[in-house]
Amino acid sequence: MLQASLASEAQFMALHDKLRQPIILGILWAFLSAIFYHLVAGLRHLLLDIHIGESKREARYSAFATLLISALGSLLLGYWLW
Repeated sequence: MLQASLASEAQFMALHDKLRQPIILGILWAFLSAIFYHLVAGLRHLLLDIHIGESKREARYSAFATLLISALGSLLLGYWLW
């Protein structure tokens, strides 16, 4: 994709048009949402590794916060893509 986008303006515009199709945007949104969730959950686990939020109550809250932040991030990614 990088090679096609840098080859000429016509190829860049053709690639741009292909990436604006709804099915491609949906796949891209799902992929980026999964990566964002992975990032947020990874940060949560890093905090657990340094003994922050280890109690059952704190772990439950952090799990809920992880899901909430990921859902909000997915909505923002969808807004940004469309």
